[in-house]
Amino acid sequence: MRTGDQTLVKEWNQAIALDLLRSRGPVSRAELAQLSGINKATVSNIVEEWLALGLAEEIGPGPSSVGRPPMLIRFNPRAGFAVGIEIEVDGLRGVLTDLDGQPVYREQVAAADLADVARAVARLHDLIAALLRAAPQAPLGVLGIGIGVPGLVNFDAGVVQNAPNLHWRDVPLRDIVTGAWPYAVYVDNEANAGALGEKWLGAGMDADSLVYISASTGIGAGIVLGRDLVRGAGGLAGEFGHMVIDVNGEACSCGGRGCLEVYASLTSCLRRYQARRGERVDADTYFARLAAGDADAVAAMRETGEYLGIGITNIVHGLNPERVILGNRLADGGDVLLAAVERVLMTRSFAQPYFRTTVSLGRLGRDACAIGAASLALQAYFALPRTE
Repeated sequence: MRTGDQTLVKEWNQAIALDLLRSRGPVSRAELAQLSGINKATVSNIVEEWLALGLAEEIGPGPSSVGRPPMLIRFNPRAGFAVGIEIEVDGLRGVLTDLDGQPVYREQVAAADLADVARAVARLHDLIAALLRAAPQAPLGVLGIGIGVPGLVNFDAGVVQNAPNLHWRDVPLRDIVTGAWPYAVYVDNEANAGALGEKWLGAGMDADSLVYISASTGIGAGIVLGRDLVRGAGGLAGEFGHMVIDVNGEACSCGGRGCLEVYASLTSCLRRYQARRGERVDADTYFARLAAGDADAVAAMRETGEYLGIGITNIVHGLNPERVILGNRLADGGDVLLAAVERVLMTRSFAQPYFRTTVSLGRLGRDACAIGAASLALQAYFALPRTE
């Protein structure tokens, strides 16, 4: 346990002041001292360190009614960068973000053989190399690499314990990546990363609590309370795709039966469309037809949204978050999906007049997980110092 020595107090002061600069800036040194409760001399020393590091920059005098106008300072988001990557069933998606989490470069790799861990890792290294090459020169350089994986992840150990749709078990992904690159590496469930992305930059920025539903080949969820992800005692929190909604239902990839994922995923939506039309189509073709108003495509999305709405009703009853955000590929169903979910939520929840949960589509689209994965590195950099 760390005690309140001078080093710890200094770290706390720096973290508090930097958070205020990022959220309230541009500000003067005097304003920063007033907002933080830190004495002016300490704030001045902190600001000088930021200026030397490139984390802050002076932008000129601010308004003043009397005396000498104060010099304003602002946060410099281009002082450093972070890499974020999503491992999908059929490829990899990566972004390079600045310190605000804003993407400055994107790269995508299509791959059909990611169940083979060695091949997946080779493609992952290629993508990391491409993203690092795109990073501009910056005082802090690249702060870290975040990776989102569709499966159960032990975040503390950086181990992918079980990713059913990838057929991965007990893959020490963090150790594999840190063995090749000299950066801090963070590995988390892709829905957790998506939730963090929407909290940093998207539809959850103004929400104190949210659940992000990542619906594609499978279904996962990320839970954010305040600024913190809820991972649970064993990292299982948010695996709502495997809540059972039919005890005698169809088999699921997890080995169980009747899971929400079987009925409310993109895979199930495409299966419904195929049954109606008698033809197999890929997701791009399906969504193009949905956008064109194809009646069978609309009907398939509505039915899928109704099942998803049942799962979300259970989530609202159990957690009552301020916001539920629909993301990943199924969210390309747009207003058709959203209307179906809301209709079920309004009719099946006994607490409908009272729960105050709103449902919305994500704002980051397919980038949510990769941005959130990069935010894992940013969050670690900006976090308050640990006392343990």
